Amino acid sequence: MLALLMSTGACTQGLPGSLVILDPVLPVIAPEAAEALDRYGRKTVTLPFEASETLYSVLAEEKPSILILSPLLAPELDRILDSSPDIKLVYAGGFEPAPRAGLYYAFYSSADAAGMAGAALADHAQPLPRDVLCAGIFLNGSEEAIARFSDSYVAGKPGNTPIIENIATSWSAATANRLKALDIRQVYIAIPGKDGVRWAREVFPGSSYVLLESALGGVFDPSVHALLVWNIDSSLKALVSTLDASESASIGGTWRLLER
Repeated sequence: MLALLMSTGACTQGLPGSLVILDPVLPVIAPEAAEALDRYGRKTVTLPFEASETLYSVLAEEKPSILILSPLLAPELDRILDSSPDIKLVYAGGFEPAPRAGLYYAFYSSADAAGMAGAALADHAQPLPRDVLCAGIFLNGSEEAIARFSDSYVAGKPGNTPIIENIATSWSAATANRLKALDIRQVYIAIPGKDGVRWAREVFPGSSYVLLESALGGVFDPSVHALLVWNIDSSLKALVSTLDASESASIGGTWRLLER
């Protein structure tokens, strides 16, 4: 059975009895995240494409006591726990599951990212003029995320309130044209993937400092100066420390700033 899988093999440095299962996409789009997960397992298996039941065949054959699951496999959390009630399941990602016995998870909140972004841009703005224009662009952003971005920026750059655009679709020509007409020197883009990069390329070329929320990283575009990404290693380290102390755990996933 396991001959059908791509596997990175066994590792003597991981947790005893542990298995890491990766979806087939993560090592391609976010190799650093895949490597961080791999460090915690005695063995890592990467699932093939179009083989949803393979995950459960692997679990039946390997019988791990600790399973560390790829972020993109979040829809399988409940089924895994239902089928393997004695397993300790470790997950870090952008989906917030309901707490239950055996589940140890870290949830990466966009509001936490926004608060960190505001503070980072305020720090970047220190040598800039007092009235420098800063903007935050959110895709269906929550009130909490927008407030935390604005509040943390103002706390570091008093008297300077950022311009906020909260759009309902990944691209808005009207919003883009409105922002192009302003001399915006700093911007936080909370729009994932290639759509966020499009905003950086088409609206903020040249003198604007662009900070992009990119959960798994993997953005290498000259129009983007810094990324906010999930700090998977830090989150897993915190979760692992709870495995022997409780029957479940939930924590806020930490973000980190990567500058180009």
